[in-house]
Order: sequence, then C-alpha cells, then structure tokens
Amino acid sequence: MEELLERRSFPVLIDRIKVQPSERTRIRQAIDLAWELTDGVLKVVDLSDRDAPSTATFRRNFACNSCGRTFIEPVPALFSFN
Repeated sequence: MEELLERRSFPVLIDRIKVQPSERTRIRQAIDLAWELTDGVLKVVDLSDRDAPSTATFRRNFACNSCGRTFIEPVPALFSFN
C-alpha cells in the first residue's frame, strides 16, 4: 500500500476557513497539518469569488512552482561581493 501511495498524488482538503484575525490559530494549525501530510507542497484556494476561485501554491523547499525545479537554500557563501 505504501508503494502505491508513493507513486500517486491527490489533493486533501484540510480545512475551510474564512480569513480573519480570530481564525489565526486555526489557520496555523491547518498549515502545520498540511506540511505534515505532504512532501512540502501546500495549495490554498481562495473562494471569496465563487465564480473565479484563485489558487496559490507554497513550497517548503526552494522550488519553481511552474516546473518543479529545485534549488539549494541560499547561504552567504553563494554570493560574491568582489
């Protein structure tokens, strides 16, 4: 079963939250759970306009949202100021 899950990707709805200051803790808990359940990809769907929902993708690692190419974490040694 684990082998099957490793090869497949499917969306999981974590929570539906109306964004407002009183929901800050609940939003944080939903984000934390999403990071635990995924390989570092989180998609947020804004349903405020039901006719044209928008999606934002976030990644824990340094990767391109369009092509998936990954990059190493930037460190000061990568930059030359000479």
